[in-house]
Amino acid sequence: MATRKGDRLNEYELMYVISPRLMVEEIDSTIERVQGLIEDTGGEILMTDNWGRRRLAYPIKHHFEGTYVLTHMTMPPERVAGFERALHINEQILRHLVVRGIVPGYDGPPEEELVYARRPAPRSAPPPPAPEAPADEAPEGDAPEAEAPAVETPAAEAPAVDAPAAGEPAAAPAE
Repeated sequence: MATRKGDRLNEYELMYVISPRLMVEEIDSTIERVQGLIEDTGGEILMTDNWGRRRLAYPIKHHFEGTYVLTHMTMPPERVAGFERALHINEQILRHLVVRGIVPGYDGPPEEELVYARRPAPRSAPPPPAPEAPADEAPEGDAPEAEAPAVETPAAEAPAVDAPAAGEPAAAPAE
C-alpha cells in the first residue's frame, strides 16, 4: 500500500500468545494470518520471532502454556486500534500486547523458560522422616564431622544501654 507524503509509520512491538491446543501447522498459519493483518492495515513486518511453547505466568482461559511470538513492525498510528480489535476477536490468540517503539539490543528469547512436551510426575505424599540416631552415636561408615571452632567476638566498645521497658520514655544519650 502506498503512503502519502504526510503519512508516517511508527515502529511497534507486538507480543502475542497462541493457544496450546493448536498443532504446529495451525500455529504457523496463525502467525501468517497475523502477518497478513499487519500488511492489510498498511504495515510492514521487520522481524518475527517464534519463541516456542512456554509456561504462562498465570492461567489464561484455563491454559497454563502457550506459544509466544514476538513481531517488530511499522504501521500507521491510526490503524493500530483496528488491528488490535482484529487480534482480540481471534480465538486462537490468548493475549496480545502492542507497544510503540522497539526495545534496542534484542538478542532472542530467554532460554530458561522453555516448556517441554514431557510433564513432571504428579507430586505424591512425602515419605515419612527416618528416625534420627542419637548425637553421640555416629552411623557406621561415616566419619564424625569436624566442628568449627567457636569464635569469640569482643564486646562492643561503647557501653551497653539498657532498653527502656514498655511505656517508659527513652533516656537521652549522654554527652
